[in-house]
Amino acid sequence: MTGPAAAPATISPFPPPPDYAMNYSEENLREMRCLPPPPVPSRFTVYNEAYDLEGPLLPTLAEMGINQIYSPTGRWKEELKKLNRSVVAAFLDMLSILIE
Repeated sequence: MTGPAAAPATISPFPPPPDYAMNYSEENLREMRCLPPPPVPSRFTVYNEAYDLEGPLLPTLAEMGINQIYSPTGRWKEELKKLNRSVVAAFLDMLSILIE
């Protein structure tokens, strides 16, 4: 047994930055002693899905070939209420079938 209870070692949940990160100090960046970070691409592919950060983030339903089943009047609260009632009715129908 050792003396008083030893203090637990402090362990960071994150690894320390790599050694070359110290090259990117404010002074080194001002005096251009290190390379600037590479530019962020505006177009890239992830899991075979193409992304374009300069264009619209989501395509419209027409561009995806999907019929728009709601009115584009901008009354989205009413449309969500209709959708909610439809889902609840379908759930109750399914529940009644399971009870029988």
